[in-house]
Amino acid sequence: MIKGTKNINGPFQLGFVVICIGSIITIEEAHEWVYYMIKKHDDLPPYFYYLMEASDVRRFREAIGFRPYYELKDDEHNALLGLSYIRGISKEDGEFNISKKAALNALKRNPQVIERFKEVFPFIDLPE
Repeated sequence: MIKGTKNINGPFQLGFVVICIGSIITIEEAHEWVYYMIKKHDDLPPYFYYLMEASDVRRFREAIGFRPYYELKDDEHNALLGLSYIRGISKEDGEFNISKKAALNALKRNPQVIERFKEVFPFIDLPE
């Protein structure tokens, strides 16, 4: 098993990244994460190098070759959507199946989501 595909604290955090791509982070930020991981680790699986060539979310997921696992409770997923709103990725209220207000409230209830995001994406600054 590849490190980080099931372990929430694993060094590769691939499942969390895949959940975030498209709605929480951009494809460019996903590439930045791959570059960050390449610099940080010398034992990455070969597909990591193909991820840099992925031009969109679908191609990024296809380059992995399997569906990485990351478990989130519904409220934690809603908190991630709250991050999308505060980052300005989502601009319209109700863009997801949850209102902006409800997503931001979920984010307040789940500070561990912000901490996980900062841990996985230390190069992304979050607005205060």
